[in-house]
Amino acid sequence: MTTFITRPKSKISKAETGLRRFVFRDISLKGLSHPLTGDLTTVSDYHAVSQSIKNIVLTNKKERFFDHIEFGVGIEHYLFKIFDSGLTDLLKEDILIELSKYEPRAFYNNIYVNGTASKHQLEIQIEFTIKTTNVADTVTILIERT
Repeated sequence: MTTFITRPKSKISKAETGLRRFVFRDISLKGLSHPLTGDLTTVSDYHAVSQSIKNIVLTNKKERFFDHIEFGVGIEHYLFKIFDSGLTDLLKEDILIELSKYEPRAFYNNIYVNGTASKHQLEIQIEFTIKTTNVADTVTILIERT
């Protein structure tokens, strides 16, 4: 079971950013269509970046057959390992490398990893700041083996 929690730390209004020249817009992964137009729904700004971060972290290596590159972190396989500080550092490094390669719209401030071996849980918090608007956000990904 995977749980996602996204909490924006601060929001910037359109008046504060000027003309909103840099708006990030991605297709929503929920697969819903807009009720009036029938088009796919989109997410924008920090929602788009946090959705992309979750997608990168949760995608397993070689999961996407059309890519010849090894996209993604694949944190699920870390659930079956003995969790210690060495594994925490390795996971943080993997996450930072993959995010730096595939999500250039943000600066990554901190990555926290907390593993509970008895519950077979892994909690990852990624604090980031969007480069163009300086909006800070935190993505929390909780994975547990069921």
